[in-house]
Amino acid sequence: MSLANMVSGLLGGTPCTGVLVRTAVNIGSGATHKTSQFINALVVLLIVGVGAPVFVYLPMPVIAAILVTSSCRLIPLTVMDKLWHLDRPEFFILIISWLICVFADGAAGLLVGGFVSLLRLAKKTSEAQLRMDVPKDSVLTVKLQGSLNYINCPDFETQIVDKMQEEDPTSVCLELDEVVFVDVDGLDVLEKINSICSKKEGCTLALVVSKEEQDAETSVLTRSSFLHELKERNHVFATIDDALAAMPATNSKQNAVDA
Repeated sequence: MSLANMVSGLLGGTPCTGVLVRTAVNIGSGATHKTSQFINALVVLLIVGVGAPVFVYLPMPVIAAILVTSSCRLIPLTVMDKLWHLDRPEFFILIISWLICVFADGAAGLLVGGFVSLLRLAKKTSEAQLRMDVPKDSVLTVKLQGSLNYINCPDFETQIVDKMQEEDPTSVCLELDEVVFVDVDGLDVLEKINSICSKKEGCTLALVVSKEEQDAETSVLTRSSFLHELKERNHVFATIDDALAAMPATNSKQNAVDA
């Protein structure tokens, strides 16, 4: 393991195993440079190589007291206080991970804590970050930020379809100029929304896609036939102002009322 760690360090990798107590002691002692670890290693080498005959007479309770003290100093009291006041669920995840690490198994505690945190993150990510608005001209504008992927596309589709049924807009304008990524599942949702618009008389779908995204050759959205079809119908715009200016201001129901 020592040889493996040496080779890993020479190649820029991380060691196969590590002792967090030494790092914590270094930081707590005011160390600010990685040389402190090297000095620490030299001291440990001298203790083991030279002072071992003397240290074997050190009582085990003394060693236990040193380890307990060092371990207590590893408790992130500041972080725990911040989590308690700002993010209670994350605080309880920390406590559960600690309990499992201490009373069961360290690796199991880390795995459980990491898994629960990932589930919580996935739950938050599944909620699409969007803003919807229906102005007086009955054009439903939807601004999406972040990404449209397999995690949040069901929520994205549900919110838009419900809003369309509630407002009955003449047109739907999707602002995707701040979307950094669209995967195949997100593309399917866009096609479903376009299909819903096509089935409604007089309803059209417009996309606002940045010029950079339209020119990107590796983008799923740019390479799709769906975007090319909308471009041929002049329903793809670079800015929201251009899109709103091209959208019909009234629908067939309003036209009938006016007549």
